[in-house]
Amino acid sequence: MSDNGCGINPEQLDLIFDPFFSTRFTGRGLGLAVVLGTVRSYGGAIAVESEPGRGSMFQVFWPIAEQGAESPVQPTETEASKPILDSGFVLFVDDEAQLRNMAEVMLKRLGFKVLTAGHGLEALEIFRMRKYEISLVILDLTMPGMNGWETLEALRALRPDIPVVLASGYDEARVMEGAHAELPQVFLHKPTAWLS
Repeated sequence: MSDNGCGINPEQLDLIFDPFFSTRFTGRGLGLAVVLGTVRSYGGAIAVESEPGRGSMFQVFWPIAEQGAESPVQPTETEASKPILDSGFVLFVDDEAQLRNMAEVMLKRLGFKVLTAGHGLEALEIFRMRKYEISLVILDLTMPGMNGWETLEALRALRPDIPVVLASGYDEARVMEGAHAELPQVFLHKPTAWLS
Protein backbone atom coordinates (compact mmCIF):
# COMPACT_ATOMS: atom_id res chain seq x y z
CA MET A 1 0.00 0.00 0.00
CA SER A 2 1.41 3.42 -0.85
CA ASP A 3 0.41 7.06 -0.69
CA ASN A 4 1.81 10.40 -1.75
CA GLY A 5 1.10 12.16 1.55
CA CYS A 6 3.40 14.00 3.93
CA GLY A 7 5.59 10.96 4.69
CA ILE A 8 7.18 9.98 8.01
CA ASN A 9 10.16 11.68 9.62
CA PRO A 10 13.20 9.33 9.90
CA GLU A 11 13.34 9.75 13.71
CA GLN A 12 9.72 8.60 13.98
CA LEU A 13 9.97 5.71 11.51
CA ASP A 14 11.41 3.35 14.15
CA LEU A 15 8.52 4.16 16.51
CA ILE A 16 5.45 3.75 14.28
CA PHE A 17 4.78 0.13 15.35
CA ASP A 18 5.12 0.85 19.08
CA PRO A 19 1.81 0.56 20.96
CA PHE A 20 0.35 3.98 21.79
CA PHE A 21 2.93 5.91 19.73
CA SER A 22 1.15 8.71 17.93
CA THR A 23 1.84 12.12 16.48
CA ARG A 24 -1.84 12.90 17.06
CA PHE A 25 -3.78 13.38 20.28
CA THR A 26 -3.74 10.95 23.21
CA GLY A 27 -5.63 7.68 22.76
CA ARG A 28 -4.38 6.94 19.26
CA GLY A 29 -1.51 4.85 18.02
CA LEU A 30 -2.56 1.18 18.30
CA GLY A 31 -3.46 0.59 14.66
CA LEU A 32 -0.02 -0.32 13.31
CA ALA A 33 0.89 -2.29 16.46
CA VAL A 34 -2.21 -4.43 15.91
CA VAL A 35 -1.41 -4.89 12.20
CA LEU A 36 2.17 -5.93 12.97
CA GLY A 37 1.02 -8.36 15.66
CA THR A 38 -1.47 -9.96 13.27
CA VAL A 39 1.04 -10.23 10.42
CA ARG A 40 3.72 -11.73 12.71
CA SER A 41 1.25 -14.26 14.13
CA TYR A 42 0.99 -15.71 10.59
CA GLY A 43 4.77 -15.72 10.10
CA GLY A 44 4.80 -12.58 7.96
CA ALA A 45 6.69 -9.30 7.99
CA ILE A 46 6.12 -5.65 7.10
CA ALA A 47 8.55 -3.38 5.25
CA VAL A 48 8.15 0.40 5.31
CA GLU A 49 9.70 3.04 3.09
CA SER A 50 8.93 6.70 3.64
CA GLU A 51 10.36 10.09 2.85
CA PRO A 52 9.04 13.39 4.21
CA GLY A 53 7.09 15.20 1.53
CA ARG A 54 7.00 12.19 -0.79
CA GLY A 55 4.70 9.70 0.91
CA SER A 56 5.02 6.20 2.33
CA MET A 57 4.93 2.62 1.11
CA PHE A 58 4.02 -0.37 3.31
CA GLN A 59 4.65 -3.88 2.00
CA VAL A 60 3.28 -6.96 3.78
CA PHE A 61 5.05 -10.28 3.14
CA TRP A 62 3.36 -13.61 3.85
CA PRO A 63 5.03 -17.04 3.94
CA ILE A 64 4.44 -19.24 0.91
CA ALA A 65 3.25 -22.81 1.35
CA GLU A 66 5.43 -25.45 -0.25
CA GLN A 67 4.10 -26.66 -3.59
CA GLY A 68 2.04 -29.79 -3.14
CA ALA A 69 1.71 -29.34 0.60
CA GLU A 70 -1.13 -31.39 1.99
CA SER A 71 -4.22 -29.66 3.27
CA PRO A 72 -4.51 -29.82 7.04
CA VAL A 73 -6.81 -32.52 8.31
CA GLN A 74 -10.17 -31.04 9.23
CA PRO A 75 -11.41 -32.11 12.65
CA THR A 76 -14.59 -34.11 12.82
CA GLU A 77 -17.60 -32.60 14.52
CA THR A 78 -16.85 -34.49 17.74
CA GLU A 79 -13.19 -33.38 17.70
CA ALA A 80 -13.93 -29.72 16.98
CA SER A 81 -13.16 -27.48 19.90
CA LYS A 82 -16.23 -26.38 21.74
CA PRO A 83 -16.82 -22.77 22.75
CA ILE A 84 -16.30 -21.80 26.39
CA LEU A 85 -20.07 -21.28 26.57
CA ASP A 86 -22.99 -20.55 24.29
CA SER A 87 -25.47 -18.81 26.59
CA GLY A 88 -25.79 -17.15 30.00
CA PHE A 89 -24.46 -13.94 31.52
CA VAL A 90 -21.25 -12.34 30.25
CA LEU A 91 -19.55 -9.59 32.25
CA PHE A 92 -17.76 -7.30 29.78
CA VAL A 93 -15.18 -4.99 31.39
CA ASP A 94 -13.56 -2.11 29.48
CA ASP A 95 -12.93 1.55 30.26
CA GLU A 96 -14.13 2.72 26.82
CA ALA A 97 -17.91 3.33 26.84
CA GLN A 98 -18.20 3.03 23.06
CA LEU A 99 -16.52 -0.37 23.13
CA ARG A 100 -18.75 -1.56 25.99
CA ASN A 101 -21.86 -0.52 24.05
CA MET A 102 -20.71 -2.24 20.86
CA ALA A 103 -19.76 -5.44 22.69
CA GLU A 104 -23.10 -5.50 24.51
CA VAL A 105 -25.02 -5.29 21.23
CA MET A 106 -22.87 -8.00 19.62
CA LEU A 107 -23.05 -10.39 22.58
CA LYS A 108 -26.82 -9.96 22.90
CA ARG A 109 -27.23 -10.79 19.21
CA LEU A 110 -25.33 -14.01 19.92
CA GLY A 111 -27.86 -14.88 22.63
CA PHE A 112 -26.00 -13.82 25.77
CA LYS A 113 -27.24 -11.68 28.63
CA VAL A 114 -24.70 -8.91 29.19
CA LEU A 115 -23.47 -6.97 32.20
CA THR A 116 -20.89 -4.22 31.65
CA ALA A 117 -18.36 -2.46 33.85
CA GLY A 118 -16.10 0.50 33.11
CA HIS A 119 -13.23 -0.51 35.41
CA GLY A 120 -11.98 -3.27 37.68
CA LEU A 121 -13.60 -2.07 40.91
CA GLU A 122 -17.00 -1.78 39.25
CA ALA A 123 -16.53 -5.27 37.79
CA LEU A 124 -15.83 -6.65 41.27
CA GLU A 125 -18.94 -4.98 42.71
CA ILE A 126 -21.12 -6.52 39.99
CA PHE A 127 -19.39 -9.88 40.31
CA ARG A 128 -19.85 -10.03 44.09
CA MET A 129 -23.61 -9.58 43.67
CA ARG A 130 -24.01 -11.99 40.74
CA LYS A 131 -21.02 -14.31 40.84
CA TYR A 132 -23.06 -17.49 40.40
CA GLU A 133 -25.10 -16.07 37.49
CA ILE A 134 -22.08 -14.89 35.46
CA SER A 135 -20.74 -17.58 33.12
CA LEU A 136 -17.84 -15.66 31.56
CA VAL A 137 -15.84 -12.47 32.03
CA ILE A 138 -14.27 -10.60 29.09
CA LEU A 139 -11.69 -8.30 30.61
CA ASP A 140 -9.60 -5.47 29.15
CA LEU A 141 -5.93 -5.49 30.13
CA THR A 142 -5.25 -1.75 30.29
CA MET A 143 -7.63 0.16 32.55
CA PRO A 144 -7.21 2.95 35.10
CA GLY A 145 -7.12 1.85 38.74
CA MET A 146 -7.04 -1.95 38.68
CA ASN A 147 -5.55 -3.35 35.51
CA GLY A 148 -6.72 -6.58 33.90
CA TRP A 149 -4.26 -8.83 35.77
CA GLU A 150 -5.27 -7.38 39.15
CA THR A 151 -8.96 -7.67 38.32
CA LEU A 152 -8.52 -11.26 37.12
CA GLU A 153 -6.83 -12.21 40.39
CA ALA A 154 -9.57 -10.55 42.46
CA LEU A 155 -12.32 -12.28 40.44
CA ARG A 156 -10.70 -15.68 40.91
CA ALA A 157 -10.41 -15.03 44.66
CA LEU A 158 -14.21 -14.72 44.67
CA ARG A 159 -14.82 -17.67 42.35
CA PRO A 160 -11.81 -19.77 41.27
CA ASP A 161 -13.61 -21.52 38.39
CA ILE A 162 -14.80 -18.41 36.51
CA PRO A 163 -13.68 -18.49 32.84
CA VAL A 164 -11.95 -15.25 31.84
CA VAL A 165 -10.98 -13.90 28.42
CA LEU A 166 -8.23 -11.26 28.65
CA ALA A 167 -8.34 -8.72 25.79
CA SER A 168 -5.61 -6.33 24.67
CA GLY A 169 -4.32 -4.41 21.67
CA TYR A 170 -0.81 -5.61 22.58
CA ASP A 171 0.37 -8.91 21.11
CA GLU A 172 -0.15 -12.06 23.18
CA ALA A 173 3.55 -12.76 23.83
CA ARG A 174 4.04 -9.32 25.34
CA VAL A 175 0.89 -9.54 27.49
CA MET A 176 1.56 -13.05 28.80
CA GLU A 177 5.26 -12.64 29.61
CA GLY A 178 6.25 -12.77 33.25
CA ALA A 179 4.71 -14.59 36.19
CA HIS A 180 1.03 -14.10 36.99
CA ALA A 181 -0.93 -15.47 39.93
CA GLU A 182 -3.90 -16.27 37.67
CA LEU A 183 -4.10 -16.90 33.93
CA PRO A 184 -7.05 -16.38 31.56
CA GLN A 185 -8.61 -19.25 29.61
CA VAL A 186 -8.16 -17.30 26.40
CA PHE A 187 -6.24 -14.26 25.19
CA LEU A 188 -8.18 -12.09 22.73
CA HIS A 189 -6.23 -9.73 20.51
CA LYS A 190 -8.38 -6.64 20.00
CA PRO A 191 -8.90 -6.11 16.29
CA THR A 192 -8.20 -2.71 14.74
CA ALA A 193 -11.94 -2.01 14.45
CA TRP A 194 -12.15 -2.05 18.27
CA LEU A 195 -9.48 0.61 18.65
CA SER A 196 -10.66 4.16 18.11
